[in-house]
Amino acid sequence: MNKAKWKYESCKGVKLGSPIIINRPIEEPAEMSSIINIDTESLINLINKRFDSLKNSIDVVNVKLTHLTETVSTFDERISLIESRINSVTDTSTKLAAENESLQETIEYLKAELNDRDQQHLENDIEISGIPELKSESVGHIVQLVTSKIGVKIEEGDIVNCWRAGPVRPGGLVEGASGDDAGGPAPRPRPIAVRLVRRALKDKIVSEARVRRGATTADCGLPGPPRRFYINERLSRTNRFLFNKTREVAKRHGWKFVWTKEGRILVRREQGKASHRIRSEADLLSVFGPDKVSTRGSEYN
Repeated sequence: MNKAKWKYESCKGVKLGSPIIINRPIEEPAEMSSIINIDTESLINLINKRFDSLKNSIDVVNVKLTHLTETVSTFDERISLIESRINSVTDTSTKLAAENESLQETIEYLKAELNDRDQQHLENDIEISGIPELKSESVGHIVQLVTSKIGVKIEEGDIVNCWRAGPVRPGGLVEGASGDDAGGPAPRPRPIAVRLVRRALKDKIVSEARVRRGATTADCGLPGPPRRFYINERLSRTNRFLFNKTREVAKRHGWKFVWTKEGRILVRREQGKASHRIRSEADLLSVFGPDKVSTRGSEYN
């Protein structure tokens, strides 16, 4: 059977298995080209809109950043102003603290000076404590009896003035004195303040009283059982409170001697040791140490 023979001129010379090369361009459909153009324009427009929006957002951010920068700059200025004021206040506070310290020192100095003057006004005065208080008594006569008991005889003319110091205390009268029965607990009589005409006489009485420290009211002609009495220099209010506090602190820490001389408060740990003058609570802190002196109840300040 004979096969039909198909011939084509363009296929001549082409070997079987060789690649086929098409030289004719591929034409796209017109509709597809139009769609591509439309989509590209839309994309470009969209991108432009997005860029415009982004630009606007960036402009807004720049405005806000500018405002924030101005705000921060304002805060920096305010902070600098506050720091300057703080430094000024600190300097003022330091100056005021120094002035206050100086004023405190001046006040303490003036208080000490006033106290010394108050004490000078009492340089001829003595105080007698422990003498029973009678309803009707002659204080001047009692003073003469007591001083004669310690070996110093004084006349009525040696006494400028004498009186019971302080307000009347409840139960202060001696039980049964002048026919009255005061009753109750043992009375605490008010001290007798005495102003003498001469300081030398005052010093002699105080000195003799210290020698005869155990003297009692026996043989003085006073009612009631014998009682110990004490004669000391009369102290100003400030020195009186300071003296009592000094005695308390000294007793608590084993210091044996606390006394006054010419209105000055002195302490000594024991015989043979140096004496220390106490003019203020600061001196107590200096002598006894801050851990041994309580500052509570400073009544003389």
